[in-house]
Amino acid sequence: MQQELSDRNTQSQDLSTLSISRQELPTLPVVNKFSRDRILGIIYGIALGDAIGLPVETLSAGQIKMRFGIIQDFIPVAHNTYYKDVSGIGVTSDDLRLTLSVADSLTKSKGFDISTLIKDHALELESDSRGWGSSSKSGVNNSVKHGPDWWNKIPL
Repeated sequence: MQQELSDRNTQSQDLSTLSISRQELPTLPVVNKFSRDRILGIIYGIALGDAIGLPVETLSAGQIKMRFGIIQDFIPVAHNTYYKDVSGIGVTSDDLRLTLSVADSLTKSKGFDISTLIKDHALELESDSRGWGSSSKSGVNNSVKHGPDWWNKIPL
C-alpha cells in the first residue's frame, strides 16, 4: 500500500501496479486477521470496479449497452472524455486514490482524524483534480482554508 500512497503525483494509476499485502494494512487494535482480509478485499474491489468502470463512467446504461454491450473485461480508458490523453487498460481514477487516501489517514492517525484526512485529500486534489466534482473540490478547499468545521461558520 505504501507504493500506491507514495505514487500520488501520478495522474492515474495502472491497476497492474496495485499490490497491497496484508502486512501493509493498518495495525489498529480492532483489526484482526479476519478484518484485515476484508479490508484488503474491499480495496481490491474498489480498484477493480474503478478500473473497469472508468472508461464508461460518464455514460448512461443505454449508451454503454449500445457502444459496448455487456462489459466483461477491461476496455481502454480513452473512451472516457476526461481521459482521452491517457492510454491503456486498467487505469484507475480519483475514486481509488481517495480511498487509499482515507486508508492512509486512518493508518497515520490510528483512527479517524478529520485534520489528517483533510490534509491527505488536499494533497490528492493538488496532485490531480481530474474526476473531482465541484462540491468535493469546494469542501476540501474550504476545509483547508477555514478548518474542518467551516460549514458551521456559514451564516444561514
